[in-house]
Amino acid sequence: MAEKDKPRTPQRARAETVARQAGFLQQYARIGVISSAARLAHISRSEHYLWLSLPKKYPKYAKQFEDAHEQACDRLETAAVVQFIDMMA
Repeated sequence: MAEKDKPRTPQRARAETVARQAGFLQQYARIGVISSAARLAHISRSEHYLWLSLPKKYPKYAKQFEDAHEQACDRLETAAVVQFIDMMA
């Protein structure tokens, strides 16, 4: 039976959600814009906000998002400093 034809069990649904979260967080850490990261990860912005609003259902997500946000900020800050240095040279 093909993976897509298997019945959607709670465990499978959870695994799919975790994979969607990971995809979004990876994109967000890379670009730092929620709407763009959501589009690239093939989720809606509202899905991200839903995950944040349900900490009992998704207990690790808020911390993972915070970590991705720090990565995005570091990346953007580094780019800004490099651009400034290049401009001043």
